[in-house]
Amino acid sequence: MQARNVLGDEGLQVLGRTCKELRRLRVEDDEEGYISQRGVVAIAQGCAQLRYLVLYLCDITNAALAMLGQGCVHLTDCRIVLGARFEGVADLPLDDGVKLLLKSCVNLTRFALYLRHKGLTDQGLAHIGLYGHKLKWLLIGCTGESDVGLVHLAIGCQQLERLEVRDCPFGEVGFANAVVAMKSLKYLWVQGYGATESGGHLLALSHPCLHIEVFPPVPGQPEQLLAYYALTEPRTDGPPELKVLVSKPT
Repeated sequence: MQARNVLGDEGLQVLGRTCKELRRLRVEDDEEGYISQRGVVAIAQGCAQLRYLVLYLCDITNAALAMLGQGCVHLTDCRIVLGARFEGVADLPLDDGVKLLLKSCVNLTRFALYLRHKGLTDQGLAHIGLYGHKLKWLLIGCTGESDVGLVHLAIGCQQLERLEVRDCPFGEVGFANAVVAMKSLKYLWVQGYGATESGGHLLALSHPCLHIEVFPPVPGQPEQLLAYYALTEPRTDGPPELKVLVSKPT
C-alpha cells in the first residue's frame, strides 16, 4: 500500500517556524492531515510575508481568523474552505473573525469563504461589504441568512468585478438588487438560488449589455444563474434547456 504524504497542523507549524519569507501557500483538501485553527495560528505567527493563501480546514475559530489578519497583513488573495464532512465546529458563526481579518488585510482584492450553513450571518456579509471595499473577486458558499445580507455586501463592495455564489439562501430579488448596487460588477455566477419560473425579477435588470442565462436544475445539481456584460448579442449555441433572459430597457 502506497503511503500518502499529509501536512496537517503539524506540517503548518513547521512551515511557520522555518519559512519566514513564504509568499504563497495552497493546501488542498487534506483528508488525513486535518488542518484546524492550530495550523492557521501557526501560519499567522510565522509567515508574515504571505500574499496568497488557500486553506481547506476541518475546524476554525473567530480568534484564529483574527490572528491570521494581524499576522499576515500583506495578503491580497485569501481563500478559506471549511469541509462539510467534519463535525464539531463549535465557534460559528464566524462574523467577528471575518470582520477582523478584513480590517487588518487592507490590500485584499480576492477573497473566498466557503463555509457551511450558519457559518456566517447577514451581519457577517455586511462586514464583508464594510471592510472589503478593495475586493475585485469574491466567492461565498453556504453563507448568509437572507437577501438583506447580500444587499448590504453589495452596497459596500463597489470595486467588485466578479461574484460567485454557491448554496446560499438568496433569491431573485436579492440578486437583482445586488447587481444594481455593484456598479463595477461584470460577472455573476450563482449555483442554487430561489428561482421563479419566469425569472421576472431578473428581467428588471434592464441594461442592454447584460446577458442573463438560467440553467434549470438537473439530477444532483441545483439551478444555476449566469449574468455577464458583453457587447455581442446573446448567444444561441447553448443547450436546449438553457433559458436566455432578454431584459428590456424601461
